Amino acid sequence: MRRPHLTLRRPIAGQPVPGPQSRSPAELLGPNHPLVRGHEFRGDLWRQSLVTAAAVLLGAIGAASGRVWGLPLFVAAGIVQLGLGIGLALLTQVQRERARELIIAGRIGLPLPTLERERRRLQRPRTRAGLADALEELVRAAERWPTLVPTARPVFDPRQVRGAAAELRATAARLRASTVAVRPVARVERLLTSGASPLYGREPEALRHELMRIHAELDRADPPPTVPRGPAHRS
Repeated sequence: MRRPHLTLRRPIAGQPVPGPQSRSPAELLGPNHPLVRGHEFRGDLWRQSLVTAAAVLLGAIGAASGRVWGLPLFVAAGIVQLGLGIGLALLTQVQRERARELIIAGRIGLPLPTLERERRRLQRPRTRAGLADALEELVRAAERWPTLVPTARPVFDPRQVRGAAAELRATAARLRASTVAVRPVARVERLLTSGASPLYGREPEALRHELMRIHAELDRADPPPTVPRGPAHRS
């Protein structure tokens, strides 16, 4: 006789329940989330980098001892190690952008190390001051562009930036305040750095809408940390 399959919906009394801090990124975001896939890819690159570093060391020892294979191994492993280092640097930047998108989406409370690092970076006064300087410099460049390079075409539309100059300067001033929520700071950075940003488009209304959104969020405090709910179990 086949025994029925039972699934407990509630933990047994006295048994510790895993908290959100102990849950993996895949459990919090799903296995197919870009941040999760990037996290797994980063682990693969690190493991490959450790193997290649050992090959570099072995090649250096072989070259120093006059072995024929030493120098070729050292050069080949060094080239691979350089490529892995570049890949890790690029992946770090991509992961930072993905974490920034989670912050903009309001998921700042997720207990993820990548998200926490990005939150701390955006909250630094130096980061906010740099973004404020970039906004003000962009406005100054748009105002002086016809006299500086009248025939060249910039990556942004000077007329559009000049039309939103007051809002951009007001945003820069707000970023220099003592306390600013992290979500609008993330929006400002995306506005300045993303190729799909309305700042570099040709739609003034889209830029004004984004600036209004940033100003509205500058008046709000960051949400408290949230405890994500786990996936439902089937009985």
